Amino acid sequence: MTTLKHLYQQIIDAMGVGNLSIPTTAVKFYQHDDPIPDQVLAHQPTGITLTSCQAAKQASLGDAVLLTLDNIGCVAAAISLGLVDQKQAAPLCGPRVYTDLMQDQSGLAETFEPPTPKDFTVGLVYAHHAAGRPEFGLFGPEDSGRFKDVDTAKQAVSEMTAIQPAVMKGVFLY
Repeated sequence: MTTLKHLYQQIIDAMGVGNLSIPTTAVKFYQHDDPIPDQVLAHQPTGITLTSCQAAKQASLGDAVLLTLDNIGCVAAAISLGLVDQKQAAPLCGPRVYTDLMQDQSGLAETFEPPTPKDFTVGLVYAHHAAGRPEFGLFGPEDSGRFKDVDTAKQAVSEMTAIQPAVMKGVFLY
């Protein structure tokens, strides 16, 4: 039995509930200088992007996922997980799950400019309606955003946990 499985079983046994099963996901962070083993690299999705929530769900079902800057589908998660600098003023390259949703609902098609990590950090994405950036909404023109004004959004984002500076090259969920 692996150490992880043993510790999991200790927690389950301590709860005293027969036949209890709780899906779990373990996380291993790889910094820029860390080698990533081939066995882990084999779990790096290509051709699609995944949100960290999707990756955690897949891992809890037994399908391990290596998230990198190339395949993470959520800019906010890329910031939180230390894959990108929160002050980066350029959008992440390529398609992303959430920015693709923004583009689809915006009606701007090819002229859509995805939000940058900095746009998230300064509150423009989470208060997109108040910021005059309706194209950053996920749910169409009526989407009011998470916060009523940019200052509140900026304050909320500043209180979110994030690995900064961005020192990670991969996050393995298994």
